[in-house]
Order: sequence, then C-alpha cells, then structure tokens
Amino acid sequence: MHHTMSFIQRNVFVVAAGLLWVFHIPARAVEPPTVDELLGYLHVDKAEHANLLKGKILSTNLAEGSQKELAIGIVMFVPAPVEKLVEFVRSGRWFTSDRDIIAVGELKEPVTADSFPGVAAGQSNLSAAEARALRSGESFRQLMLHRFEAYRQRGLAGIEPYDRGGGKVARPGAELQGALQESELLARYFPELYQALQTYPREQPADIGHRYFWINQKVEGRPTFILTHRIALERPEGSFMAEREFYVGHSYNSLFLLAGCLPVAGGSVVFYSNHTFTDQVAGFGSGMRHAIGRNQMRDEIVKNFEQIRATVTRQ
Repeated sequence: MHHTMSFIQRNVFVVAAGLLWVFHIPARAVEPPTVDELLGYLHVDKAEHANLLKGKILSTNLAEGSQKELAIGIVMFVPAPVEKLVEFVRSGRWFTSDRDIIAVGELKEPVTADSFPGVAAGQSNLSAAEARALRSGESFRQLMLHRFEAYRQRGLAGIEPYDRGGGKVARPGAELQGALQESELLARYFPELYQALQTYPREQPADIGHRYFWINQKVEGRPTFILTHRIALERPEGSFMAEREFYVGHSYNSLFLLAGCLPVAGGSVVFYSNHTFTDQVAGFGSGMRHAIGRNQMRDEIVKNFEQIRATVTRQ
C-alpha cells in the first residue's frame, strides 16, 4: 500500500491548482451547495459543522463501486478568502514543494510525439499492442501520443485496457466512468461540469475550458508517466474542478478527483474527493487492504491539508 502515499501529495496540489483557473460562468438555476448540503453529500455528520468552522479537518469514506477502488472525501475550513488561496497557488510554492514530481508539462496544440518525454523504462501499464510495439522499436513517446489522441477523439471509450496477462486486463476507462457515476455532488450542484465529463469530447460548453498535462512522478520510488485531463470552473459563489488521470505507467490504474472552494463567513471551505483504482487492493483480503489503503490516504491528505492551511494563513 506504499504507493497510495506516494502520489497523494501531488493530488492535494491539484486541489489547489484547480482553484487557479478562472472562467466567467453565466448565472445558473442551480446554486452551489451550502456547507450543510456539502457535508450531507459527502456523508459527513452535519453535527460536525461547528467543528469544521473551528478548524477540524473532516474526512469520510465514499461509496466504492469496485474492489479496485479506494474513495475518500475531505472537508477543511481555511480562515482566508478564496482569492488568497488562488494567490498561494499562483506563487508556485506548493508545486515546488512536491519532491515526488520529477517533471511536468502542459500539452498544447500542436501536440506531437516530441511533446512527451521519453520515459519508457518500468512503465508496465501497457496494452498488448503497445507492448508489442515497444518490442518492435516504436518509441514510448509515440505510444503516448496515440493514447492522448485516442482520448481526445473518443474520450473514455478511447482508453486502451492494460494487459495483465492470461487474458486478463485492467480497464481504466470503465473505472473512470464508474467514478463519475458515483459523484452525486457533481451531478446535483455542477450539472454542466458533470455533463461535460459525461459527453466528452462531444457537446462541450463554450465557457468550460480543458487542459492536458503529462507528469513524470516518483511512485513507489520509481518514475511513472501520467497523462491528465483537467476541467474547472470558477464564479463568485465558488470554484470547482475535476481531474482524470487517464494513463498511469505503473502501480495504480487511474484516478478521478474532484475539488472545490466555497466562500463562507470568515474564510473558505475547501472540499475534495479522491477515487483511486489499483489492482493492489482487489482479490483475497480485499476488505483489509481497502481499510489500510483508505487510512493511509486519509492520514497523508489531512497532513498536507494542514500544511496548506498553515501556509496560507501565515501569509
């Protein structure tokens, strides 16, 4: 379960990074959730509302639709306005504090094979066709370009399964679809974002933007290559973002996270949910593996959220 802790810190950074993207969203019929409604959708006891505003970081287990899924939710009060959180991220200090990230790059048009780094060694999450192509001399960069283009053209349906041998595969596209279906909060309060993810790449609202990144990050002490898709919106009532890791080189299969920030009296409430899919918690002893994995994720995320809050409030 060590890998769970290895990639959590970057995911907490993504929570903050999502608050940076500014989109001008027209008035909508659906209002953002109140704090009590937010706690309800995250299955946190509403009696904890007062404790939240006193500084307690609340966490909860979320519904998991697969033996391979680990899902948790976190809510935190920060005694600072949303604008201060955005400025903290814009300064770049949180990003540079993540020692597990080796390199990161945004994928902007025109995207070619040269847009990707040549990280091939140790990337075991490959389709059978990709493994054959590497053995035949095709570059890892070219394989990643194919994956990126397939996702851009077909969305989740374009994600090739990872070959596990013996006729078995892991299906990150199906995992990410399942995680989206589980997100009641997104469907209820941010229907345009939910719909954009559901229909991607078709029928995308003009006022919602998309960004794509490659990340080279240490997971279990080894470099892994990750392709991510981020989509976010911000308006006066708050900010919300989602991220899909639609390719991961090893250790886990895929990841779907949601994060946002709501202004409240005296500061902001930051909320976060993480759905990580890994073969390492499935099979015999799955219940115990899930409990250990969730606890590791929770402890590491809470520690990093405490760090974010302390840094922001000192500014």
